Amino acid sequence: MARTPLMAGNWKMNLDHLEANHLVQGLAMALSDAGHDYSKCEVLVIPPFTDIRTVQTIVDADDLQIKYGAQDVSIHDNGAYTGEISTEMLTKLGVTYVVMGHSERREYHGESDELVGAKARKVFDAGMTPILCCGEALEIRKAGTYVDFVLGQIRAALAGWKAEEVAKIVIAYEPIWAIGTGETASAEDAQEVCGAIRAALAEDFGAETAESTLDQEAMVWGSDAGDEYEAEADEGLASVFVNPRRERTVEHVVAEVVDAEQHEQGWRSGDDVSDAHVLSEHAAGTAGHSAAADPAGTSPESHPYGQAHRP
Repeated sequence: MARTPLMAGNWKMNLDHLEANHLVQGLAMALSDAGHDYSKCEVLVIPPFTDIRTVQTIVDADDLQIKYGAQDVSIHDNGAYTGEISTEMLTKLGVTYVVMGHSERREYHGESDELVGAKARKVFDAGMTPILCCGEALEIRKAGTYVDFVLGQIRAALAGWKAEEVAKIVIAYEPIWAIGTGETASAEDAQEVCGAIRAALAEDFGAETAESTLDQEAMVWGSDAGDEYEAEADEGLASVFVNPRRERTVEHVVAEVVDAEQHEQGWRSGDDVSDAHVLSEHAAGTAGHSAAADPAGTSPESHPYGQAHRP
């Protein structure tokens, strides 16, 4: 089954709408200059809610092929829910992807697997694609129970789902234990967890759903590692993203644009600025994705990656 990679960047709580305008235009120009073929790699930006209308305007006015998503969503349609954003609000803005279950939402807002699943269902029923995040913290990793933990997150969130529905969502593995801890996530680490995810999907939803996930050899992984790790990760990217004319990956183009923006704005504080790059693959049409999600930080010293799967 033919697959098209998906690379996305979660901006987190960064960039106002004016900065968003500048960044999206810069990203589009950089990708165009690099000869990027969107049929071979889909590009997705995930800005704060206040930037979505601006991004929509730029994308529509310039007929850009960049897609855009939302960082969270409410399980309610409307009503007295201060600060909440409904699926209808997002669909009216042309949003096609929505993140749920991000590690920061789970940690800082106490979001349970059941709530994450309810959000995924709400997004799916509204005709958008859920990006369901999963992943383990360092203490779980060291305890050796990480595979059961991650599979538990996925199974709790997808309880009651049909195989044909799961085949249309993104399951994004996030190696939380290797973000800002000094630990390094290797290719083998990512392959172990992603292989377990595929096996669980095959068991729960059938081999066809599981087989539509990203091939292990094309996976990208993530951590706050240094140059040695970055070089290793780039080898994994090269087979999918290297542009023959420029010998640069799409990830490099995204990083260069974001780094330039950070430098211009004086953001070199060492803070986590954005989830750098979500990588996924999906079959043509409505077939499922495999996505890598949620590496943090985009400075030249560290371009971490995330790992994900869309069945």
